[in-house]
Amino acid sequence: MLDDRLLVTPLTDDVLFSLSAPNVATVVAGAGERTALLRELAPRTTLELRGAALSGLGASSGIQMSITTAAARRHFVLNEVLANPLGPEPDAEWIELINDSTAFASLADVWLEDSGGHVELPDAELGPGEIALLVAESFRASALDVPLAEGVRLLRLASLGARGLGNGGEPLLLVGPEGVISRFPSLPAVHGGRSIARRTLDGADDDPRNFSEHGSPGASPGAPNSFDVSADGLAE
Repeated sequence: MLDDRLLVTPLTDDVLFSLSAPNVATVVAGAGERTALLRELAPRTTLELRGAALSGLGASSGIQMSITTAAARRHFVLNEVLANPLGPEPDAEWIELINDSTAFASLADVWLEDSGGHVELPDAELGPGEIALLVAESFRASALDVPLAEGVRLLRLASLGARGLGNGGEPLLLVGPEGVISRFPSLPAVHGGRSIARRTLDGADDDPRNFSEHGSPGASPGAPNSFDVSADGLAE
């Protein structure tokens, strides 16, 4: 349970959840994958959860339990990182940040931390679902890289990471007084001009399967992530 959502992770088998309360919902959750079962719940509220679960092996069980949501929190997510641009480094590097909630949220007292130190974010407010790019003061978009989405907001930091973003990968943390808000794992940026992107916003920060090299054309600064499809029809 978070403040405004209930997440589920089936351990050994895919599960179909069908809920009748507190909201009507039908969700398929893959084995080992964290999935949002309910969203837009009220914080600090006790709810009665009722429904049924059907596993991929055919086992069914009823669901009837009381759940209590947590205190309200900020839902900023580190969503995409371009550490190895085709343009000049570190000037063309960026980190995509999204407010994954239905409420306005402030970046006051939030900082970005990497292996070399931390840098404060500007005291800005992001609207519900708003995407912004964290960039260095020296940032300039390069014509060699995927263009920024029209109108995307740039939040300029004193530096992006302590020494720019390492192409070999380094963990990134978004931290506030409440603790770690979002994590981005250490994944190498092997191909120039291609970002590392999050597959789902609800996926666990510590699950490497939730992060992958971005699909063609290589990145989507200020727009939804996408991934190439393999010959078997699955996203790579």
